[in-house]
Amino acid sequence: MDTNFEYWIQSNQVHLILVIWISFILEKFWRISATANPLVFYRILCTRLANKVSSDIPNQARLSGFLGGSLLAAPICIIFYLVHEFAGYQTLLDILLLWMLLQFSAELKSVEKSVDALSNDKPKLAKELLKNTVIRETSSLSPLGVSKTAIECLYLKYHHQQIAVLFWYLVLGPTAALAYRLIYETQQVWNIKLSQYTDFGMAPFFITKILQLPSNYLFNNTFLLLTNPIQFSGLIFTKNYWALSLTLFNFTQNYFYLFVLGHSLNINTGGPCIYNNNKVRRPRFLEPQTKMEPDVKNVSQLITIINNHRVAMLIVATLILAWQV
Repeated sequence: MDTNFEYWIQSNQVHLILVIWISFILEKFWRISATANPLVFYRILCTRLANKVSSDIPNQARLSGFLGGSLLAAPICIIFYLVHEFAGYQTLLDILLLWMLLQFSAELKSVEKSVDALSNDKPKLAKELLKNTVIRETSSLSPLGVSKTAIECLYLKYHHQQIAVLFWYLVLGPTAALAYRLIYETQQVWNIKLSQYTDFGMAPFFITKILQLPSNYLFNNTFLLLTNPIQFSGLIFTKNYWALSLTLFNFTQNYFYLFVLGHSLNINTGGPCIYNNNKVRRPRFLEPQTKMEPDVKNVSQLITIINNHRVAMLIVATLILAWQV
């Protein structure tokens, strides 16, 4: 009996269960400050590198972006891999790494402050606070636009910064999770929606979208299943559902998440948004006569759903890992 227990407690699956639960709990209740967050320093490095090597010639800029991103992320991943392989405290190292990579609370807190300001009839303050979290132009947003932007921001960042990180950690290990998050951060700094990075950020953009593809599909489906299971069971047999799910492969025009958000929260989604003085027109989803326009209550609703989805995801992952022991 003791031998079986020792085998169980020392198994890799139990190691993974402990790491993901402790890391998520730490991230939830102990946020890393911006002055001590390694990811913030990495973003600064990305910005400074872009200022030095970016080019006005499109092909040269794309090549520079690919090489620059590789030179930033690859050495960090190699050093971590070597340290991890020879470390005698891998569980602790994984917890610390995953805690850093799962950072999402800062964005969540910023959006909550913006929504609180909007609830207190301070739309200008709400737009200023939201500006710290998104690259869209917020100065011209109406209260409806602030709510809609906050909802989309939370939904996407929850996937990009937690779901995708966890996916690669469980599939290929901590070095893969680290590599994904570094490439994602590079893509966020060199965002192709900003005119100065349209070509320079192309390589990190496509690599990030490819890495997000499997977790993105799973996330959108499980999110809709959790929030509206009856509607989900009907939608999966419609052509519209499958046609929109295929837009996940169209990295510049992915509208599946808008479709899922609309049906999950029973609100209208989509419509135009402005990046760098350029208006991007997106299709609207769901019928105005039967669905509501989003407001601050829907933002709070989404935060609650995200918390529930996170717990459900961890429980399912734990059950799968425990079954494999």
